[in-house]
Amino acid sequence: PTEAEWEFSARGTIGNQYPWGNQFEVEINGRINHANVAGNADGFDKTAPVGSFPTGISQFGAHDLAGNVLEWVSDWYDENYYANSPVKNPENKNPSNFLGRVLRGGSWKKPPLKVRSAMRYTLLPSLSDDTIGFRCAMTTNQQTSHNDLPWDLNKDGVVDILDLVIVSIHFEMLNAPNGDVNKDGIVDILDLVAIANHFGDQIN
Repeated sequence: PTEAEWEFSARGTIGNQYPWGNQFEVEINGRINHANVAGNADGFDKTAPVGSFPTGISQFGAHDLAGNVLEWVSDWYDENYYANSPVKNPENKNPSNFLGRVLRGGSWKKPPLKVRSAMRYTLLPSLSDDTIGFRCAMTTNQQTSHNDLPWDLNKDGVVDILDLVIVSIHFEMLNAPNGDVNKDGIVDILDLVAIANHFGDQIN
């Protein structure tokens, strides 16, 4: 991927500091739940198998964007490039005076602060190390079909607040005008699960 594609995949649409959110959670036993980083009592000496940290996935479902291994991206490194770069998907294709390519994501040797989604590293592309890897990416022209989004009730191609408004219209039919569908005294994700079960036939 380009550096911009990699960062968008890691930070998501709201610009998280880490792929999963804005902070690490450390358990009493020293295990860090989100990523394979330095000082983590996770049982891995170096790299961890893909998917070992399911709470660390990005908004788009990508695993291990923080920690594990630094990932090569296609851009050449220039610390000032983004001051004058194009706004949409910038890619520094010109090595000019810079010999290093960009690495993103931190590694198992880096502490949590050094695996933030905005961190940038550089290295000569001819070098290798047990902290460096890569991620495959491809461009596709395939558009998401409205049929691929079962919760897109108004069929506008996006699952958003407007779809929840449509669902809320049916609260009266469920005898739950305030949204407490499962009658446990609070309106939460469990009510959405109950709604999903109730409206399954109509949504699909």
